Amino acid sequence: MYKPLRSVGGLPSQRATHQRLSFFEMTFGRAPLAVLALDNGVTGSIDALQYQWLARRLKALRSLPELYIVVLVGNPLYVNGAFAGSKEATESRAVPRRSYSPREIYELLRRYHVDVVMGGDTHAYERYTVCYTDEQGEQHTMHHIVNGGGGAYLTQPMDAGWLDFDVRNTSTLSLSRRSVYHPDVWGRDPARDKQADRVVLNDLFPTFNEMMKKFVWNQQPDPPTNPIERVRAWLSRQYTVGALASGFTNALNHDMPPLLQSYVRAELAQTANGWQLQLIPYMEVQNDSDPAPRLQRQPNRARWLELPSLARTAHSNTPPHGSPMLNLPAERAVGSERVTG
Repeated sequence: MYKPLRSVGGLPSQRATHQRLSFFEMTFGRAPLAVLALDNGVTGSIDALQYQWLARRLKALRSLPELYIVVLVGNPLYVNGAFAGSKEATESRAVPRRSYSPREIYELLRRYHVDVVMGGDTHAYERYTVCYTDEQGEQHTMHHIVNGGGGAYLTQPMDAGWLDFDVRNTSTLSLSRRSVYHPDVWGRDPARDKQADRVVLNDLFPTFNEMMKKFVWNQQPDPPTNPIERVRAWLSRQYTVGALASGFTNALNHDMPPLLQSYVRAELAQTANGWQLQLIPYMEVQNDSDPAPRLQRQPNRARWLELPSLARTAHSNTPPHGSPMLNLPAERAVGSERVTG
């Protein structure tokens, strides 16, 4: 029988109580990294218990010097080229609250300047850079990663239309203001407009072209000569293209190679300048008949997320408020990711 919990999420000093709830925190001795995991379920929201725990832990962690904070969520907050919650402040906020929406979760992460937010659910890999101005007028950057490409059918490729991107900016794929978080309502206050997110899509896998190659282009043999077979091949192609474009990708045969799977590996290493956190995508793009594909470390470093280095500040094993850090081994799996120190 499990021992009853005496604190939210268990007591860090007693392993028997760890992770009895669906949200938890991981720290790594003196390494400047904290990982908080949330369960925002099907709706993207969390309950009051989880929200209050998150607020307390973010406040305590951000009071420490030089620390990377990574938050894992079930449902991503930036996905498919848009903010997942209400873009403008139109929600009622009655008190007391039973649950907190994706917008309110994001506002909490914004307030404490979280470095990386990683979610799953969507079966693809996407990476966004979000720049914003806080209430004090300071500039900050938060990185959002969709890391759900480890199996099952592939989600509709978000670049099938590019309907909601700022086409005036040709050097990067910038999300338009209709797609991003705004702290108030567009046009009401120019000063608040300047605090809205400025978001760039950095990476995407698989792309629409990569899925077309898998399902259509590589599946087209020499054109049949029989008229009936030619009609049948044309109908099959139209069906596949339509399924990709409309989002009914679960109707396709995803077991044919390449599987186009991916995952993200987080590596925290000491460098000459201090500590650096890197999030490196691994992708399977070659034809691979093995049921368990061999995902390849992305050789193009431009597709890595490399956060600014932190100075080698000595971290105490006891953060504020008397909650001791977990002294975990150097390598510990976190969901579908792996954190290496």
